[in-house]
Amino acid sequence: MKPQDLEPSSITYHFRRPDEIPPKTLEQIRHLIEEGSGVGTSWLRENLQKAFLIGYAEHEGMVVGTSTHKYPKEGYRKKIEAATGLDLSEYLERGYTAVKPEYRGSGIGGRLIRGLIERSAGKRVYVTIRMENVPPLKMTYKERMVLAARFMNERTGHEIGVFVNQPPRRKMNAESCLEKNASFDLDFEEILSEKGFHQKKVTRGFKKGHRSPRTPWLTCQTYR
Repeated sequence: MKPQDLEPSSITYHFRRPDEIPPKTLEQIRHLIEEGSGVGTSWLRENLQKAFLIGYAEHEGMVVGTSTHKYPKEGYRKKIEAATGLDLSEYLERGYTAVKPEYRGSGIGGRLIRGLIERSAGKRVYVTIRMENVPPLKMTYKERMVLAARFMNERTGHEIGVFVNQPPRRKMNAESCLEKNASFDLDFEEILSEKGFHQKKVTRGFKKGHRSPRTPWLTCQTYR
């Protein structure tokens, strides 16, 4: 099926609490995430059962797209906070966004994300996205979420962006963040001013001019 062949009215969208979703549908959502979201699924079942709100799209009785506003695991959230200096303690996390391959490009993902935002009015929301993963970056940009910080996932070597719908408090400024992470050798400092952000990068383990793409690095990035 091509996206242009899909009749928009044939897709139904739902935004429900986990206990409002039929078990069979919840299982379809879980399988879709496992097959196509590209994220870790170790805590998937538990995270879905405890989610704040789950959005999903159905076509002819089949779940073809989903996205979730969930409560992040404390340990995972604290790792992001330690790497960025952000305070995400009062935030929901957007995650588990997945669309069946044959339905991609038809606007389902964007509509799900928009619906979750509209139904989570007043809630602070963040999402982490690999910076080379263009489709979700575009969707996030369209929904007016802004880049608050970046960090490197040392396990995978991917650069991760943290996007928010409301400015987060900061646990520390750039200088104290650098001080806290004194084990990082300062190879260079670069201050960028773009859309109200202030950024410092720190690399470890390589001399100036010899930074590996997989080098762990920390970004302390805060609102002015």
